[in-house]
Amino acid sequence: MLATKKRGDHGYRKTLGELLKHVSEQDLRLPVEQNQQGRLSLSRKEEKQRQQQKQRQQNSLVKVNKVSITPTSIRLEHPKNETANRVLRHFKNDLNRFLRVQFIDENESRIHNSFRPQHNHNLLYRRIERVLRYGIDIHGRHYTFLAFSSSQLREHGCWFFSDTEKLTTDDIRTWMGDFSRDNVVAKYAARMGQCFSSTQEVANISCKEIMKIPDIKRNGYTFSDGVGLISQKMAKDVIAASYRGYIRPLASAFQVRLGGAKGGLLGKNKKLALRDSQIKFESKHKKLEIIRSASPSPTYLNRQVVLLLSSLGVGDEIFLTLLSNMKEQLDKVLTDPIHCAATLRANGDEFGIYGNMARLVDRGFLEAKDPFITNLVQMFRVSKLREAKKKAKIHVPNAITVMGVLDETNTLKENQIFCQLSARKKKNRVIKGPCVLYRSPSLHPGDIRMVEAVDCPDLHDLYDVVVFPQQGSRDLPSMCSGGDLDGDIYSIIWDSRLFPAIRDTKPMNHQPIESPKVEGSVSINDIKRFFVDYIINDNLGQIANAHMAIADNSSQDAFDLTCISLAKLHSEAVDFPKTGAVAILENRHRPTRYPDFMEKTDKLTYTSKKILGQLYRAIEATEFEKYRDQLQFDIKYDPRMFVEGMVKYIWSAREQKKQYDQNLRELMNQYGIATESELLSGSIVNWLKREDGPDKFHETRYEVRREVTRLRDEWRRVHFPGLPSGKNHRRKSFKVTQEDKCKAAAFYYVTYHHSEQYKYKKKRKPMLSFPWLAQEILCRLARENHSFNERIDTIPELDIMSFGRNSGGNKRKSTSTATATIPDDTTTEDIANSSTASSMTDE
Repeated sequence: MLATKKRGDHGYRKTLGELLKHVSEQDLRLPVEQNQQGRLSLSRKEEKQRQQQKQRQQNSLVKVNKVSITPTSIRLEHPKNETANRVLRHFKNDLNRFLRVQFIDENESRIHNSFRPQHNHNLLYRRIERVLRYGIDIHGRHYTFLAFSSSQLREHGCWFFSDTEKLTTDDIRTWMGDFSRDNVVAKYAARMGQCFSSTQEVANISCKEIMKIPDIKRNGYTFSDGVGLISQKMAKDVIAASYRGYIRPLASAFQVRLGGAKGGLLGKNKKLALRDSQIKFESKHKKLEIIRSASPSPTYLNRQVVLLLSSLGVGDEIFLTLLSNMKEQLDKVLTDPIHCAATLRANGDEFGIYGNMARLVDRGFLEAKDPFITNLVQMFRVSKLREAKKKAKIHVPNAITVMGVLDETNTLKENQIFCQLSARKKKNRVIKGPCVLYRSPSLHPGDIRMVEAVDCPDLHDLYDVVVFPQQGSRDLPSMCSGGDLDGDIYSIIWDSRLFPAIRDTKPMNHQPIESPKVEGSVSINDIKRFFVDYIINDNLGQIANAHMAIADNSSQDAFDLTCISLAKLHSEAVDFPKTGAVAILENRHRPTRYPDFMEKTDKLTYTSKKILGQLYRAIEATEFEKYRDQLQFDIKYDPRMFVEGMVKYIWSAREQKKQYDQNLRELMNQYGIATESELLSGSIVNWLKREDGPDKFHETRYEVRREVTRLRDEWRRVHFPGLPSGKNHRRKSFKVTQEDKCKAAAFYYVTYHHSEQYKYKKKRKPMLSFPWLAQEILCRLARENHSFNERIDTIPELDIMSFGRNSGGNKRKSTSTATATIPDDTTTEDIANSSTASSMTDE
């Protein structure tokens, strides 16, 4: 029997009439049943493609156990999804016996060396050595050291494994390959770590499909260092077999792993071709693995580049103007939707998050002050301002950052480059004229190069890469901070204001120093000792900080002789994981005081008058310190989202929202993210957990965006199988059923309607992203029902019913009043007629 209650009570009202009777007679299907019916609308071919896509995703991501070891404790971490590697894929039946181990300080930061001689870390390092030597016992299992990747080594982490009767750590290392030709411990460890690179497996390659081609060498330099070729047909197969976030629909080059080979592959050949500089060890593994594809990204200056350009004669006013323009553009994103959408697309990320935000802005939700998209855009703005202050990350509009490849046609002359940028709706653009070329990190003035960008018809089939010549006395990549072509990223600036006044600076010789070798073959104990030695001597960050502080305090800037020495020392420290040669930071290299922008509160500091100090003080910390107070939660139900028939989905939508919100909170807790808006936008303003170093920051942000995208794709695939996901996330045409519209409307209702807000505690802000899983459908409803907004102030309320189930059985029970607004002269039949559409196109 229906209860009669006043508005605000969570029950039903008599005004429902025949609508309530009609709805109450319908069978309330469980979410799974709804999903199964939704799947019936897909063809067998589409369903097969989706299942294949799901399988690729599962092969790309694995849930890994992790342990953090501090000086006084062993902390068991929550298992986390990570991109798989070839070892985990091959031994997937024993996946739960692999363990990621990381050595950290008590405050969860990396273990750092101290300049102070009275600090003795011998006890700490002996603890690390003991763990590596004797292993770890956890819940009845004994884990021993296996290996580490290069990125793990930088984080002071490694892999452990718990042996079984049929599989041991020695068996795994034997399967990985033959590393015996290297008697340099560091290089041997790096070769093993190659098998633990995070990759996506895309194709099986037979030996007949692989050919070897010679490297191009001259004057002791390898112009083709790290780059090979791939056929265009195979490149298309790679793209077709990829999972979203790894490969762009159009890609000219890839960073890959193939057996014992690594590096870049350029799509400009009839077969897959490898060079000797790419083959690092022998392996029977013949599956092509992709790390990423070549894709352009916006160029941002950083402190090191600003310091070098300023030292080379670029005026302070140029940087201040760029920062002022950037601030002005960021301030406009909240008030100018057209500018906002263009800015988001210009900062496109590899997972399409900013593109999805731009589409919501295009549909008018920012202008309507929808709190979800408003908060996402606000986080984008605030995170950029924070990075500008803390790291001098200043956007350069007339610039691009792309992967480097080789001119296989031998057309480009010395000091020439070719760069063609793809465009969404316009003609591709070829960069022409003088340009600044560099690669991060850069500390030596000679790392900034002036080159000539030219048009080359023979290279017009390549785009979103920078093509380097194979002519000249020295290869250009090695002049840029000792770079090569195995996937390195280079920035190109054609803004003449940033052209250096001093252009004859000689590049530094980045040739690595001689590595210490062992007699006989390298043992696993040698690898363990090297791991501890690396942690003891890991001073890369200290060298970079010393260089910045001394350059700022010197009248010669980066040309100061101490800075030149530190630049060479920094190059040695970068190569330490491959050479094993320690870069020793002497007392004469250490600064006595630090500029204010470095925020060394425990050191002697001064107010810097140079450009980095000016940029630092040009942005007030108040712009981002209280960013949570700027979030909007003025939630208003949009009547355009009403669809007849959505009532029977409201109960299940409530339950699904609880689960979805819980999934988001788990990710927020795992990565230490304070707000839903930061998580969903990928623009993290403040990490609750410490993320030391720029590499770790970028890697963790990438993980966050990947996990959010994975979660979104999973929910869309289950609840809205007709919508694009995975590699088809940019597909324009897709089918939407009336049931999809009803479910999307129900998702929106349980998130936005005022009658649903009672469940939120005062201290817990509502989570708003749930309905936007079906953002294409909501955009369609807003467009179809746009006339509803014209008389929104005069729209009366109509009560509709939602169902609930009590915990004691299957008896239907009314739990709350669900209300939606419709025009007083529009019937529910009219709404149904205006909402039917079998397909839609998202522009």
